Amino acid sequence: MSERKLLLEVKNLVTEFHTEEGIVRAINDISFDIYRGETVGIVGESGSGKSVTSLSIMQLIPIPPGKIAGGEILYQRYLNDNNRLEFDLGFRNSNNVDAFKLVGLYQWVNPLGDNFNWFVGVGAGVGSFDSPGTNGSFFLAAADLGIEYNFDIPLIMSLDIRPELGFNDEFSDDLDFDIALGIRYQF
Repeated sequence: MSERKLLLEVKNLVTEFHTEEGIVRAINDISFDIYRGETVGIVGESGSGKSVTSLSIMQLIPIPPGKIAGGEILYQRYLNDNNRLEFDLGFRNSNNVDAFKLVGLYQWVNPLGDNFNWFVGVGAGVGSFDSPGTNGSFFLAAADLGIEYNFDIPLIMSLDIRPELGFNDEFSDDLDFDIALGIRYQF
């Protein structure tokens, strides 16, 4: 039997609207999961919150008067068992430059055997920097190539090289290489 993969997870969602009469809570603490390949229907009486639930998940509640007052909405997209989307948040403090960057990578994963995989990916990111005399933001194109070990518990350890091409005249307008050692929890 194949492993069920989570596509959408909604936890403790609360959506409310501010009216002249006060706050109306249209959704009050709902939670549900949708797995890959499942079909889900939301049913209820008129005014029970079906449309507000859908609009909340898609982040389309008009603000004001509406507001998502609490909860979490998590979305993961699997194209097949060998592809994944990875988001990385990195920090750097070197050569009197403080910087952070957020990079999204689309990766292709291929098995090597004995819980080892190799992967290759491409993506892009944005970041911000602060150095003596200047600060600002930048855009980058990124790639990665690496190897990982998939433990029998939900952990993966990886080692990869990441070439990055930066686009900003004041911070990084050239090709940089990062080496990353990662430990990831599998959801």
